[in-house]
Amino acid sequence: RWTYGAISAYDDNTPLIPPLADGTIVRRTRENAWSNIFRGQLELGDQTHIGFAATDRRFDVGGSNTAALVEGSWRLNDNYTWSALAAATRTDEPDDEGLSAIIPDVRFEVDGDSLTADFDGEQFNGYVLKSAIVRQSRTWNFNLSYQDYSPGFRADNSAIFSNDGRIVHTQHTYNIHFTDHRVLNFIRPGLYLWRKYDYAGDVKDTGIRPGLLVAFQHQTFFNLGGFLYNQEKFGGIPFDDARTLWGYLGTSAFERVGGGVFINRGKSINRFGLLGSAHNPLELVPTFEINGDIRLRPSDQWRMESSFNSTRLQTDATRKLIVRQRILRQSLQYQFSPQLFVRFIGEYNMTRRAIDVGSYNSSQDFSLEPMLSYKLNPFTVFYFGGTIGGYDDPYPSHAGLSRTDQSLFMKFQYLVSAS
Repeated sequence: RWTYGAISAYDDNTPLIPPLADGTIVRRTRENAWSNIFRGQLELGDQTHIGFAATDRRFDVGGSNTAALVEGSWRLNDNYTWSALAAATRTDEPDDEGLSAIIPDVRFEVDGDSLTADFDGEQFNGYVLKSAIVRQSRTWNFNLSYQDYSPGFRADNSAIFSNDGRIVHTQHTYNIHFTDHRVLNFIRPGLYLWRKYDYAGDVKDTGIRPGLLVAFQHQTFFNLGGFLYNQEKFGGIPFDDARTLWGYLGTSAFERVGGGVFINRGKSINRFGLLGSAHNPLELVPTFEINGDIRLRPSDQWRMESSFNSTRLQTDATRKLIVRQRILRQSLQYQFSPQLFVRFIGEYNMTRRAIDVGSYNSSQDFSLEPMLSYKLNPFTVFYFGGTIGGYDDPYPSHAGLSRTDQSLFMKFQYLVSAS
């Protein structure tokens, strides 16, 4: 009935990624740290459990973050499940002016004390509370949840994107099934609503997002959705009518070929923009995104997948480019036998970004990742692979891409059974 585990790791060049009300700050460092994680879970039967966890990260130069949580999930009947989580954290910031060099001037309040986002040795506590009820059935499905992140909540060994918020959201879908229909499998209309307040009591985010999923026979899908209403306060500025519409069409109906395309168009917040900037404004800007992939299986041994992703932001008034990113990705896999296969992944990333009105900076980078795998059984596996990466050569006397990093890795896992 008990499941438990622990991880202890020593990490070089540990990043600092503290969450704030409007998102995370990513700060690369040359500091090293110990991370320890413990997890335990007790099964109570009938898809019901209670769990515990604790994490701790301590820098060699000082500073630490500790988190402890208890969570559980209870199956109420055949359709309804209730889950809840409570966690508390303690943060002791490093005291280092160098780490604070690019931190924005942001303040937050914990227990009546006004604190800064700088790494200046401050100590504070935080907590998070979550609760959700979920209904799952063949037709009507929904979830209703509440999340509460205090301004001082940080969990350095987790992915926490923001704090200082109380969020209520609900999602409803209804499945309309078609029996023995020549074309349709099911249709699923849906509606997602949310509202978020910060700890000052101000409304941070409100939205209504309808959607429609049409499932055809032979694993072919069409998905349509968008923001019908969205009102958000970001960086202290209210934004209204950040509306986008997106659609996806994909299929796996054929044995040897499959693929899909996703398109998103509308207006969204330029979250990396600057207030008053002409070339990179903090405002609602036109956005366009298109992603596509094609999957080929020429034979039982060969598998190939090609994908293309492109995202573009423009200024609203002049339609000048703010940023455009395009990513090409190619994956090849050959299965010599049920136990042995080789895989190769290549990726090419191109970015064009405005640095002033009418002035742009272009950058490129690439990565190549070969790997070989031999699997004797699901628990005894051997991997051998590597990575080669690079980007634009920084020297003016050389044009084009240069290899800047490379690595090799090997993993061997063997099941020891005792009778």
